[in-house]
Amino acid sequence: DIDVSLYTANTDEDVKCQEPVMRCFLLEMNVILHECRIKNCSKTQDVLNIWKNGNASLENKKLNSTTTAKCKECEEYEEKNFTEFIQSFVKVIQKECK
Repeated sequence: DIDVSLYTANTDEDVKCQEPVMRCFLLEMNVILHECRIKNCSKTQDVLNIWKNGNASLENKKLNSTTTAKCKECEEYEEKNFTEFIQSFVKVIQKECK
């Protein structure tokens, strides 16, 4: 199992903060990837695919930096375990895809 504490963005952040929230999730995915590689976990490829797709999606939506001014930094969010992190990530993705 993946035993990490991850900065987990709130799922109810302002719509203007969607891009920075997504960036935070993707940054924390790097931590998960690192752990997966060390522990040789079965989900490594899945996590890598999510990370690649997420980054590609952000590249397509580059916003100017003025909209992110009032948004939290990743480190300002609460640290949560892997399961809670994934649950929040799923909610954010679902909002993003509506």
